[in-house]
Amino acid sequence: MKRLFMLLWVVFVFSNTATADHIWVHGNCLPGNPQYGVSDVPLLVSDSIVDNWTQIIAGCYGSTFLRSDKKLFQLCPDNQNELCFLMDDIVMVTASGGAYWLVLKTDGTVWGWGDNTDGNLGDGTYNNGRQDPVQALGLSNVKSIAIGAAASYALKEDGTVWAWGAGESGQLGDGNWGCTVFPPVDPADCYLSTVPKQVPYLTDVKALFDGPFIIKNDGTVWGWGPINCITPPDQCCFATTPQQIEGLEDIVSVGDHVALKSDGTVWTWGDNAYGRLGIGTIDPDEDHCYSAVMVPALSNVTWVGRQFAIKADGTLWGWGSHYGLGIPPNGNYAFPTPVQVKPLRNVKLASIFSEGFTDYAMVLAGDYDPVTITNVVPMSSPFRIKLKGTGFLSGLEVYPNTPPVLYVDGTAVDGLEVKLNKKGMLLFKSTPASILKSYFPKNVTKTIQIINPDGRTSNEFQFTR
Repeated sequence: MKRLFMLLWVVFVFSNTATADHIWVHGNCLPGNPQYGVSDVPLLVSDSIVDNWTQIIAGCYGSTFLRSDKKLFQLCPDNQNELCFLMDDIVMVTASGGAYWLVLKTDGTVWGWGDNTDGNLGDGTYNNGRQDPVQALGLSNVKSIAIGAAASYALKEDGTVWAWGAGESGQLGDGNWGCTVFPPVDPADCYLSTVPKQVPYLTDVKALFDGPFIIKNDGTVWGWGPINCITPPDQCCFATTPQQIEGLEDIVSVGDHVALKSDGTVWTWGDNAYGRLGIGTIDPDEDHCYSAVMVPALSNVTWVGRQFAIKADGTLWGWGSHYGLGIPPNGNYAFPTPVQVKPLRNVKLASIFSEGFTDYAMVLAGDYDPVTITNVVPMSSPFRIKLKGTGFLSGLEVYPNTPPVLYVDGTAVDGLEVKLNKKGMLLFKSTPASILKSYFPKNVTKTIQIINPDGRTSNEFQFTR
């Protein structure tokens, strides 16, 4: 088979009273980092890209943003701190990595651009790419769009679902799959459709999600196509027609193999490698292809996505493989039980990109835990200073390793050795010790401040030696 991995994003809108909004990123592909950077904790990015966003689509190859005035933007290729305008009159956007994008316009039509290898843009062609948007043929009155494994989907106002693109793993939901030539030489050697066609026997659909997954009006969840798993591809389970996910009812939202019930509980299915089910165990051989289990540690949840959940109090929680979660590794690089993603508060939007073992997340949050200096303790023989407070990071959780920066009267003190002790206090020292000591003459009041590796700035603390 050509590809069984799935490129997915999850997007969420959450209303709450907030202070100034900020965007945070974490994962193992940080755009603009020449070392293909990795961050185990959320990092603040430039406030220049903060706006009244209704959707954020995170991507290693360019994140996309939909504003409340229905204008679509993307991070500029030559400057990751600037936004480039793409289109207007857009009500929804979804994307498949850096491969291709789909948008739903206000007139109910679907447009796309980018890679069109499997006919996934729906314009009647395949094995090409489009720089400019092209319209998916024959679609109108569309109310939602989604993306799966090299396939595209649309939900029409009449409750029918339409699919196009790759179908070798059952992505089109019509019972067909496979390749006539193996290994395939041309995309058409495998089953595909270059134009949208209705998924048969599927009606009364209320909502459509990436995967694909759908919610029917009776609250049940159905899915088809490949199920991500860590075992060899020929052992992965997939369905060529829509299959009901057992154990799910009264569902209000669906993410990547995760569902939210109206009572605020979270349910998952698929394989349990890296603890992806969130049930407290790690077992790659434990597959729940189309049978859901409840995540016992989560309640009062308002949104779910790929290994993410947002609670009613605005906190973000994650489980499974740690790279896309913003949670430092615990030695096993897996979290089988949900853990809060700090320092984020009042989370409004969350999106995660996943491609194989590459994960990258972007979060819009209205607040965060502060970094506070409460006391400065000087020590001698040799001279060094110890900062007491809250919210300090040692820098060892962020790669490439970037320690906290100490500022004295607004000037950064370079070349310091930094250590975070077990009591959460920061120790700064220099070699020779006279370098740091020169910043603190006796009986002179100095203003001390630090900037954490994640971009948070502490309060200004007055200190007299």
